[in-house]
This record gives sequence, C-alpha cells and structure tokens, in this order.
Amino acid sequence: STPLYSSAASDVYKRQGMYKGLLPCADCEGIETVLVLNADNTYLLRTTYLGKADMAATEKTGTLRWSPAKSLIVLGGLENSPNKYTVGDNKLTQLDMEGNPITGNLADKYILTKQ
Repeated sequence: STPLYSSAASDVYKRQGMYKGLLPCADCEGIETVLVLNADNTYLLRTTYLGKADMAATEKTGTLRWSPAKSLIVLGGLENSPNKYTVGDNKLTQLDMEGNPITGNLADKYILTKQ
C-alpha cells in the first residue's frame, strides 16, 4: 500500500514548524494548543487547559501522515481526541472527531497559526 504522506522534502519543509492557537473549551477558559511538525514526519502536541488548576499541561508525540490530495495531516497515536487538521497558508485547522470541518459560531476558533 502507498503511504499517505509525501516524502518530498519541499512539502515537509513548507509545513514544518510550530503552530499555536487557543481552542474553545466547554468547561474552561480555553485550550492553549501548540503543535510542532518536524521534518522527519513526527509531531509534538502540547495542550494546556486554562482556568483549570487541576489540569496540567499534557504533551503527546508521534508520527504524522500527510495526505497531499486532501491537504490533510493526521496525527498518529492520539486516542479520544481530534487528530486531523487541514493545511492552509501558514495555518492548520482542526477537524472534528470524524474528520469533518467544524461548523457553527466557533468554527473560526479551531485554527492554529504558524509562529
């Protein structure tokens, strides 16, 4: 089977880097999210729940897959949390648990911006 990610160095180079955003949270002030995409197709995802003293920052690492046809990044190894992002100009947009675009009033809040 063909891997989903492109091994083209230029694709990886353009997308690697740090992306940050403050994502909506149902029971806190927001989820400070930092996603680092590395040139070797690995990632680091750090999330901090703001306003919740009992929720420490969490860090997860793993391998990412890049689907150029869909401009989609899939973070491997994440369970019970969204793991798909569409790639735009210097931004990543988080998708819902099924991999669909998030709609509604908060749709534009699910964006991580390249730093």
